[in-house]
Amino acid sequence: MKMQQAELKCAQAGIYFTRQAIYDAGKKYGFTIKTDNPKNLELDEEKFNEWLKFVTEKIPEGFQSMKECSKALNISVVT
Repeated sequence: MKMQQAELKCAQAGIYFTRQAIYDAGKKYGFTIKTDNPKNLELDEEKFNEWLKFVTEKIPEGFQSMKECSKALNISVVT
């Protein structure tokens, strides 16, 4: 899969990543495929789709942000 296709799939999922962000995620999560030409990058579509599913996952019920937790516990966010 090409980078442009990956950008389109992200946009269709309602999230917007720069090419650099997708590339960095690809290195971290292992969906980039190096080719003979360093300027020509391929992405493993199956691994990319797994990553996309992971980043678009719904927030679990009862989830609280750090700010909400700090207010509930009456402590600073830094603590």
